[in-house]
Formats: sequence, structure tokens, C-alpha cells
Amino acid sequence: MAEENKAIVQRLFEELWNQGKMDLVDQIIHQSYNHTDPAIPPTRASGPGLVSHQVLTYRSTFPDLHFSIEEMLAEGDKVVASFTAKGTHAGGTNWLGIVSTGIKAEAKGVSVNHIVDSKIMGSQLYWYPMGLLQQLSLSISQRLSSKARL
Repeated sequence: MAEENKAIVQRLFEELWNQGKMDLVDQIIHQSYNHTDPAIPPTRASGPGLVSHQVLTYRSTFPDLHFSIEEMLAEGDKVVASFTAKGTHAGGTNWLGIVSTGIKAEAKGVSVNHIVDSKIMGSQLYWYPMGLLQQLSLSISQRLSSKARL
């Protein structure tokens, strides 16, 4: 059971997040899916539609977004994955009020996934969104100061 659950989370990262295979959402995300993420304000949205929205938003903001799973542990119906996400903030979107910077950024985190009926019922994400914002904001302030020197 643990290996099967790990395979589901592996597909979440590799096929959905890295490759953008959106048809996978309904296959691996439970209809009652719920998500906790420090970078996203609490919402009543849930289910596969929430995951689709998140994937499309991040992949359009960071077109070369790639997750690497550093370690994965499973016990019972829980799968914990530590990851590194890397991507270039180049999607041309105004994400969180920040216009594309062209900066390659990196974030590390851990996701705790609850598997029910061979689908992900819930995910709790633990990462430091301020670290990502600092990488992007540093770029903005550097550009502003270099323009001031011209």
C-alpha cells in the first residue's frame, strides 16, 4: 500500500507539475480534495478544480517549473515528500503583483499528502514563500538601482 501511495504522489510531481499533463488531475485528485498552503489565502475552493488552477497558475508564471523530489516516505494513508522547485519567473503574468523578472528562483518544501481510494484527498504544503518573493524582489530592487545609475 505504501509503495502504491508513493507512486501516486510521484505522478503528481512528475506528470502533473513537471509535464503539465492536466488530464491526470481527475485520475489522482479526489473530488473532496483540500489543500493548505502558506502562499495561498484560505479558500473554499476544493477538489480537482483547485489543483488545476494552482498548476496552471504556477506553470504560466514559471514556464520551466520543475520539481525534484529529494525524499519520500509513506506510512498508512500518508505520503510525505520533500522537494526542490526551480523555475524562471518569465511567464509575462503579474503574479502576486510582481511582473515577470526573468530571474531563476528556487524553493524547497515538504508536502504531506493524504491518500484515499488511490487518490490524493488532501495536501498540506510547508515551504517558505517569502524566500521566493525575496529572490524576485531582490531582482526588482537591483534593476531599479541600476536604472537610477544610468
